[in-house]
Amino acid sequence: LKRGYSEDEITKIWGGNFVRVWKAAEKAAEE
Repeated sequence: LKRGYSEDEITKIWGGNFVRVWKAAEKAAEE
């Protein structure tokens, strides 16, 4: 995670969207 963005910046950009997408991906992987 070193592409010129700090984790804090990524959190600001993505917010809860990233978490939602990640959980959806995990759920899809389980099926």
